[in-house]
Amino acid sequence: MGRKAKYTKEQKVQACKDYLRGKKSAKQIAFKLNPTVKSLDTHVFNWVKKYKLYGPSAFDDKDNRVNIIVTNLGETLITNF
Repeated sequence: MGRKAKYTKEQKVQACKDYLRGKKSAKQIAFKLNPTVKSLDTHVFNWVKKYKLYGPSAFDDKDNRVNIIVTNLGETLITNF
C-alpha cells in the first residue's frame, strides 16, 4: 500500500507529452497542476526522465512497475550484449 498519489497517471503522462513536444515549459505545467507549489517543476523534470525510460508505464503502481523495470533491464542487457 502507500500514500495516495497527488497526481494521476494521466496528468503525469500529459505533462510529459506537453513538455517533450515543446508546448509548455516545466514551470508552466507545474503552475497549471498546482499554482501553490513552488518546486513542482522539479517533479515535472523527474516525470519526464521516467517517461523517457519507461513510457506511460513509469507511472503505474509500484508493484507493476518493478516487473516492467526488470523486464526492460533484461531486454537492455540482451540487446547490448
